[in-house]
Amino acid sequence: MENLNLEIPEIVPEIILTSNDAITPKKKKALGVGYDIYSPQTVVIPSKTKRLINTELKLRVPPHIQVKIDPISVSTYMESYVVNCDKKESDGSEKIMILVSNKIDQDFMIPKGTLLGRIVYSIIVDQEQYVVRPIPIT
Repeated sequence: MENLNLEIPEIVPEIILTSNDAITPKKKKALGVGYDIYSPQTVVIPSKTKRLINTELKLRVPPHIQVKIDPISVSTYMESYVVNCDKKESDGSEKIMILVSNKIDQDFMIPKGTLLGRIVYSIIVDQEQYVVRPIPIT
């Protein structure tokens, strides 16, 4: 059997911190496939309303990369959604925004540092195979 030596280029998405309040995304486990996104400030969501949370992060995705951002509900009474702005900045990046919906009859506070979502990405090697690499954070 022939031993194939497949060279995979170092192509990764770039996460850009847009303010001093931004919290650097972190892997929960060394071999985990996602980078956790946290709330950069304390946010109060009034009863029965929705609030758009700016993570103070931008993501620049080069060709041959597939990125998925999974929202994580911060409570059983909340629903979270990723908002895809579909509007690239002049540097080719997109803001990462999380929409949180409060479904209860009282205000809900999300403290700074609360887990909001997870960035997962793959390098597309071919249509059936994906290779995961670490994300550089600037």
